[in-house]
Order: sequence, then structure tokens, then C-alpha cells
Amino acid sequence: MKKFKIKTRPEKSEDCIGNGKAGIFVSNEMKKLIKEAYEIFFYDLNGKLSVCTPCCVSSENVKKLLEIPVNRLSRELIWEYLDAVHYDETGFEIKHFLPKILEFTAQNENIRMDVSLNLDKCYFEKKNVWSKNELDFMYRFSKQLISDFLDINPDT
Repeated sequence: MKKFKIKTRPEKSEDCIGNGKAGIFVSNEMKKLIKEAYEIFFYDLNGKLSVCTPCCVSSENVKKLLEIPVNRLSRELIWEYLDAVHYDETGFEIKHFLPKILEFTAQNENIRMDVSLNLDKCYFEKKNVWSKNELDFMYRFSKQLISDFLDINPDT
């Protein structure tokens, strides 16, 4: 019986911003929200990540995740991080990467096996981790994301 390798990683890309098919459909309102996300979710990781290493994320990629500015992280690095992150009781770690996760989500980039998993590591039900301002932002982002996706013309 022939074995098949299941593809679980995204294709390598030269450009880390806006490679998704829907990236061209990101509304001006969404662009403003993404900019706001980078202002709201600005957390210092103190040089540490709570991720599964070395099997899920290499030491080299952990170093990149810590050193590269969040807005310049590739989707491959975000993919690896989301696959390897452990639960963080403070939420600072996921919040640190959240602006880029939201940016890729708005651009319809593949950063997880399924878009429904993009935010599963956020644990929004943990009210002691999220401020009212952060939850309000996520509500506005979600509302705009749905609106933008509904406005996409499938014929274009």
C-alpha cells in the first residue's frame, strides 16, 4: 500500500503580506481596524515563547518569532506558531501575535488548516485575560470581517 504525505504547511512565499485571493478585497474599514489592532495589542514577550520545540517549531523559527517585528512575520511562521503554542494564562503571547493573525484572516490567507481555527488559541471566554476594550475591538473586527466577506463578488 502506497503512503501519502498530507500537506499540513502552507506553500513558501516571497511576500509575507497580502498573498490571499481575497487580499485585494480588504475594505478601507478593515484596513483601519487592522491598524488599530497593532496599536491595541502591543505586548512584550520578554524573549520567551510557550511553544512546542523542536518538533513543532525549530529553535531558529522561535528566534525569528521573537526578533522579527509582528507586522513583518510570514504566514509560515504564524502557521507554525499557532500549531505549536501552549495555553498562556496571561494571554500576552497570543495577543502579541494577534494583529498579524487578524491581518492574515482579513486577507483570507491560509494560516491554519481551516479558517475556523485561526482564533482558537485566544480563549475569549477567559474574561480575566481580555479587557473590555480588547473584546470590543474583536467584536468590531468580527462584524467587519463578515461584512467584507459577504461583499466579495465571486465573479471577480
